[in-house]
Amino acid sequence: DKPINLRIFDFTKIINPQYVFVGDNVIIDDFCLLYAKPDAIIKIGSWVHIASYTSLTGGPVEIGDFCGIASGCRIIAGTDLYENGALLGPSIPEKFRNLNREGCVLKNFCFIGANSCIFPGIEIGEGTVVGAGSIVRKNLDPWGIYVIKNGNMVKIKERDKNKTIQNSVKLQKEFPNIR
Repeated sequence: DKPINLRIFDFTKIINPQYVFVGDNVIIDDFCLLYAKPDAIIKIGSWVHIASYTSLTGGPVEIGDFCGIASGCRIIAGTDLYENGALLGPSIPEKFRNLNREGCVLKNFCFIGANSCIFPGIEIGEGTVVGAGSIVRKNLDPWGIYVIKNGNMVKIKERDKNKTIQNSVKLQKEFPNIR
């Protein structure tokens, strides 16, 4: 099935597009980087916007439906670890490296604020909002609004789950031709 209403701007870079799977009504702005590989598949749900200067790299990434990723975000789904004398970087054969390819998951209805960074192994719970400039190093519970406060990720309030889901149902009824 070919996605409906997919807009990928001209200056987006997708490495290995055969490993990127995209839903309907998705917009990926200019200057984004999606780096997929057989062991680092990228799955993007429907009704998703990925804003300019965002990158999805390093490991598998799964983005649910009705998600937004603001400008300048880094979804770092895998990285080199320096322990045990490992050599670092992609120019080094993997047997000499210590790799973390845990991936990242953004559940349905998430929003990631501008210039945030999500590290490997992280799951952003359904409906969660991550404030701009955040560094996310631990899983975030569903339907919270989180910001960095005194260097720590803190939940500052709850998001309205019922109204959010109701609005998504209304939207899909109004646009029934977009799955």
